[in-house]
Amino acid sequence: RTGLEKLGHDDRTRFLQAQGSLAELKLDLIDATMDASQIAAHVSRLSALGRAPRVVFVDHLQHMRHERQKSENDAAMYGRAVKLLKETAKESGATIVLAAQLNREVERRNPPRPFLADLRDSGTIEEIASNVAYLWTDEPDSDARTFLLAKARNSSPFETDLLFFLSKGIFADGRPSKA
Repeated sequence: RTGLEKLGHDDRTRFLQAQGSLAELKLDLIDATMDASQIAAHVSRLSALGRAPRVVFVDHLQHMRHERQKSENDAAMYGRAVKLLKETAKESGATIVLAAQLNREVERRNPPRPFLADLRDSGTIEEIASNVAYLWTDEPDSDARTFLLAKARNSSPFETDLLFFLSKGIFADGRPSKA
């Protein structure tokens, strides 16, 4: 039993279509704790096999394996990992999307709008990253979200409103429709 029998006809059809679409994407999913050098080696190995990734998602910086050097603080330790991942992106031509934790201070603000300094142990992260983006809301029970590109190396920072429909797992333009 697969559990598909619990879905209605339309949901089952959408699920099977999505499954087929995912199979065509040639995804390489790794559910393991790795350090930055292991990620770099994997990207290099895939490239050598003619399967160079276009995008690498890492979830997330603070959950990666890190080896602290003598008398090194968290910011320096995470900075080394971010530098290696950025070098990997340059060498491979892949985009690396690295999720990172925010400090808890952002939750105490009204509204809880994130800033670059809110990146946990952010000193080197915000310095090294080509782009830094946030997705946030001050109304957790609402579908409304704000996408904020806080740092953009090759363009200007901007923000836009979005709607996120959890039941469908999709984003939509969040600007009010023109009547």
